[in-house]
Amino acid sequence: MPEIYKQSYSEFRPDEYIYAKSKEEVVSILKQHGESAKVVGAGITIHEMAVIGFLPHVKKLIDIRNLGLNYVKVEAAQVRIGASATLRDMASNDFFRKDATYQTVSEAVDSIPLQVSNVATLGGNLCSAVPILSMPPVLMTLDSQLVLTGSQGDRVVPIDGFYEDYLLTNMHPDEFLSEVRIPLKQTGGSKRASTYLSEKKVAVDYPTLSISVLVSINKDSKFDEIRVAVGSAAKVPARLTNTEKALQGKKYEVGTVEKACDAASKEIDPSGDLRASPEYRRTLVKYLLKQALGNCVKKTGAS
Repeated sequence: MPEIYKQSYSEFRPDEYIYAKSKEEVVSILKQHGESAKVVGAGITIHEMAVIGFLPHVKKLIDIRNLGLNYVKVEAAQVRIGASATLRDMASNDFFRKDATYQTVSEAVDSIPLQVSNVATLGGNLCSAVPILSMPPVLMTLDSQLVLTGSQGDRVVPIDGFYEDYLLTNMHPDEFLSEVRIPLKQTGGSKRASTYLSEKKVAVDYPTLSISVLVSINKDSKFDEIRVAVGSAAKVPARLTNTEKALQGKKYEVGTVEKACDAASKEIDPSGDLRASPEYRRTLVKYLLKQALGNCVKKTGAS
């Protein structure tokens, strides 16, 4: 066992665990206590961060699971998901199971151990800002927006750009994530599909690298929309816009895919850790992107 996991919890000693009764109460506590207060979902990531020693300053834990934010609502123009919805709540919804455009959600959740996905909340998965978690790249490919509730009301921001550095987001100190919104895409005659893939050393581990891809193929058999995002590659999950440009307007052909894979390998800025070296991650992103594009094209029936 690595030495880091043998450390005690002595530095992490919150003096109060608060079951918030309203959004206003959450905001009030955050505004009063600043960085010494932290919102809790299921507490899974906080447990690991506490072991590592990242939370010695936290004295107030705010549990938001009694605020009625555990919903998944499919509406005419968007899907609204409350921050307290579990990952399994999302994956169990027929919308994410049956609609090929949004299957990257259910596929990502299915890659997570059931013991975790049954209790882990969407809010915790997103706001931990740990780059090895699954939902940030998934929601990036779906052009999702985050509703951040604070003292000035609700602030709606795109998830693309939400992560600034390792464990750092652009959320204000008095804000917390209350909802995620996924816009529904109009078909317009094109065929769409998405997928999620990851590589792990063992099934219960975090990914060595993960990728989420969404494609739209028009009547000329060309990519008229493409989204590619990766996690577990660097300090933050990120869209690969140069890789997307390498595919935009092109047909699904061997040469096109190879150029896109090369672009992805150059675009990521991988770190090295106990799971993989930077060089291995550059190789791995090529393999996963090629497989993900093939999966998406097969789902559309365009191959």
